[in-house]
Amino acid sequence: RVLFRSFFKKNNLVEDISTNMLKDYAVRPPNVAWLFSKIVKGEEAEQVQKILSEQSCDPSEDKTVPVVLIFNEIILTKELEVGMSRYGEPIKRLTPEAIAERKKAEEEKRLAKMKAASGVIWSDDDLIALQKAIAKYPGGTIDRWRKMAQMLHDKFSEEEVLTKTKELDAQLRNGGHHVQGPQVPVSSVTPSASAPAADPSEEEWSPEQQKNLENGLREMKDYKEKDKFQKVAKYVTGKTAKQCFDRFKFLCSINKKK
Repeated sequence: RVLFRSFFKKNNLVEDISTNMLKDYAVRPPNVAWLFSKIVKGEEAEQVQKILSEQSCDPSEDKTVPVVLIFNEIILTKELEVGMSRYGEPIKRLTPEAIAERKKAEEEKRLAKMKAASGVIWSDDDLIALQKAIAKYPGGTIDRWRKMAQMLHDKFSEEEVLTKTKELDAQLRNGGHHVQGPQVPVSSVTPSASAPAADPSEEEWSPEQQKNLENGLREMKDYKEKDKFQKVAKYVTGKTAKQCFDRFKFLCSINKKK
């Protein structure tokens, strides 16, 4: 544990805050401590060390740090492996086979991102799958972009799915001209009448902002004062307390309809 903390500290990748939020630019000591409290075999610790040592510690263009993102994936996988979140909450435990499959998928995802680094290419089949995902997960769906990316077998990142969805939406608003690839029949992509209405501010919430809102709500779940959403908003870059509160109310209304 000390070795890994020193590794991140040496590379200026430690955010010395005593909460368990996962950030994409630095690690927090409680997450390092939690992970290595769950690793019982020296071989596993060595494997984690090897994986992290192979990753870049330099920020990408979007300010995320590859080694931190990999560390976060290891944390999330370990949660599913032990059936307990880093917050101490019980979650559904995956079988060893499912864990192995998840790790394989994560590796394929990382390789796919590397191959796509020079430019994102959407095939006709990808566009058909995206249109179906848009219909299955309409605006306002919790973790919408993550679920859509998973439906596309994680071939594209959440941000890439968001960008392409906006692009298709803009083209359709302009009369459907210049939409790349084959079109799926309207009946097959139109949300059912029971699907939740789109959040009017959906396009203004990035996947990262949605995740940060959920993390902020989790961190402040026991806080009952009137300034709760002012504190929640501090977790969400670019959003005010009112926007966070309105988004929270909208998501609550969606959950009630399910």
